[in-house]
This record gives sequence, C-alpha cells and structure tokens, in this order.
Amino acid sequence: MSDIILTVPWHCGDSDCPVGWHKADYWLQEDGEYTVAGWGDGSCETVDEPDVPNGEEYSSAWEQYRKHVAETGDDPLGEYMVKHTLGGE
Repeated sequence: MSDIILTVPWHCGDSDCPVGWHKADYWLQEDGEYTVAGWGDGSCETVDEPDVPNGEEYSSAWEQYRKHVAETGDDPLGEYMVKHTLGGE
C-alpha cells in the first residue's frame, strides 16, 4: 500500500498558466521508493529521499501560499474559506 506523506503547494512561475499554484503529493511506495505527483494529471515520478521536502520546507511552502491568499484573496487550491463578493450594488 502506498501512502501520501506530504502535500506541498508550489508556484510554477509560468505566465501562461491560468492557476499558477499547484499541489505536489509526495508518496512513500511499498518498496520504500519515493514518488511525487505535482501536476494533477495523475503521473508520478521517482524522487530521491533528499528531494522530499523536510519540515521547514513544508512549512515555508504553506506559509508562502497563505501569504498569497491573504494578499490577493485568490485561493486557487481551495484551501481556505475566502469570502468573495460580486460586483454591483
């Protein structure tokens, strides 16, 4: 059985990307191999253990995303309850 061990937000920096922010799911496979799925298309790639974010990197990534949401009101990953209003009266 494989388990997700971390989900980390990341910004692709691609000006053509309509979302900008994505989630990377890091998995620990039954055979001890680590994989990551980061584009939401279901594909995984093998990574070495040092490439799996540590606690500080994990916290920092979520803090960067939290700041983005707080500053822009945009929550493309659907992680927060962001109040939206429609224009008009």
